[in-house]
Amino acid sequence: AGDATGRRRPGRPSSTWELLRNVAPELEEWASHFARTARKRVLAQAGIPDIVTPEEADSIVADARRFLDVVVRLLGFSALAR
Repeated sequence: AGDATGRRRPGRPSSTWELLRNVAPELEEWASHFARTARKRVLAQAGIPDIVTPEEADSIVADARRFLDVVVRLLGFSALAR
């Protein structure tokens, strides 16, 4: 989301979680939560070992499942939920 020089364009969200906060204020707590874990996610995806413990990973996965359930309900797809 930058210009040709790599600078961020003014007024544009810098992350998906910031964008979510702007368009769905009711999900602000979730956005803040996942924004806090974003750096660890990037490092883990880069293959850096021992960034998260197995317990942290389990917790993040459980949180992601709860978040998806909330979004499914907000979108009115409750009947399609697991």
